[in-house]
Amino acid sequence: MKTIIMPKLDLAMDSGTIVEWFKREGEEVKEGERVVSIMTQKVTYEITSPANGTLYKVFASANEDVPVGKPIAVIMEPGDNVADVERYIREVMAEKAASKVEIKEKEEITVEVKEELREEIERIKISPIARKLAEEHGIDITKIKGTGPGGRITKEDVLKAIEEFKARKEKEKIMPLTGIRKIIAERMVLSHKTIPPVTYSMEVDATQMIAVRDAFKKEKNIDLSYNTLITRAVVKAIIDYPIFNSTIEGENIRIIDDINIGIAVATDYGLVVPVIHNADKKDIMELNAIVRDLVERARQNKLTIEDVSNGTFIITNLGMFGVDVFTPIIFPGQVAILGVGRIVEKPVVSSGQIVIKPFMTLSLTADHRVIDGALAAKFLRKIKENLENIHLII
Repeated sequence: MKTIIMPKLDLAMDSGTIVEWFKREGEEVKEGERVVSIMTQKVTYEITSPANGTLYKVFASANEDVPVGKPIAVIMEPGDNVADVERYIREVMAEKAASKVEIKEKEEITVEVKEELREEIERIKISPIARKLAEEHGIDITKIKGTGPGGRITKEDVLKAIEEFKARKEKEKIMPLTGIRKIIAERMVLSHKTIPPVTYSMEVDATQMIAVRDAFKKEKNIDLSYNTLITRAVVKAIIDYPIFNSTIEGENIRIIDDINIGIAVATDYGLVVPVIHNADKKDIMELNAIVRDLVERARQNKLTIEDVSNGTFIITNLGMFGVDVFTPIIFPGQVAILGVGRIVEKPVVSSGQIVIKPFMTLSLTADHRVIDGALAAKFLRKIKENLENIHLII
């Protein structure tokens, strides 16, 4: 007998979502054959069978969240004792039922609160006809201002509330918070609860960046992306300020040796962050090829779990959407993130003359527990210097 459990695929993962079962209960499976796909860390990952046998029992259905380390299925191998397998299944089901009891107890507390609210509702001055009408249409009478004598809610007040409710419903579009959106939401809530962020902004003269891109295009017929140049500048800055490539572990700060830069990519199925591993060890040509490959595969939903794991610093570029300045949210487990705005031409004074130059704004959000304002300013200034002299570091 072999148990398939929800794997822990990265340090930040605490649960995964079942996407699809490729085999049904009772079907034969071969070792190494794909059995189920799960979604975690914004990618879909396929789990294969650990042995030859039969998919005897499935513990979680599609779209169900399962904590890391918990069983999701049992493979019965040839020669297994059915009674032993059934006994194990009962144990797993009993544990799962116990967790549901805990949830139910919490729901019962909610019921008690609702009971108190019901008593409050019953004390509201409202005509019997109006109360019945409100109950039939699910209208919250605590939000209705009565126009009758002494503030009594009338039938007309409820009818008006019903029409307003219908009008709002017609305009609303309900979207379930599941899959990637749920994972993103959980990460952002965790970041908001645990990290005190401060955002710093600085303008960068993009003249040299544009010149370098034009030169690569003209001389080598290579389309050097802005993300490649920005990644190069950030990596060089991190080498000078390694604290930005760190993580908090309990009461300690651990500086990470590998510089793994994540590039946030907006896709049709949500925001994903593929990672350039050991970005400091890549030359500009290799870096550009990796960036373009990751972005393309991200948009095609073809990233692997390795592609999005172990990032140490993230760059998020909203310049293509016309954004100038924003406050990016730090990914849990990291201490900073860089936001990049659009390149826009501005009039500036240079050598006593008013000239037009291309500028973009960088927005660095840093964890104030680790990085104070002066250090953040120095790091951001270093990135600015690297970008304004990009031809010297490629």
